[in-house]
Amino acid sequence: MSKKEMEDKKRENTKKDTETHKKTVIPCPVCGKPLGEDNLPDIGGVIEERLCSEKDVRIVNSEVVLEYDFYHYRNEEEGVAMEDQHPLGSVIKIVFDSSGKCTAFDIVKVCPG
Repeated sequence: MSKKEMEDKKRENTKKDTETHKKTVIPCPVCGKPLGEDNLPDIGGVIEERLCSEKDVRIVNSEVVLEYDFYHYRNEEEGVAMEDQHPLGSVIKIVFDSSGKCTAFDIVKVCPG
């Protein structure tokens, strides 16, 4: 498999994982409003943009539990930015296989930030 084919497959798998993640809704521990796809950390933001932004770096054969800070900034019920935005923290369990592909991305806990 060529490098381009591997990158395309990785993007396809990330897209599938992100689509599954978008269905997740967790109540905010601060205000009680739902935290959905617009507010929760996702694979792209955590892994690709922050953790492994360099193409030459991969985490392999590993299960990682990390803390990730973010903001509840959007009222998902009304589809608008919230006036009372507040910080939140999350605990995320991530599993990588031998090729460096993320095979599991689970938000274990969301707490006030």
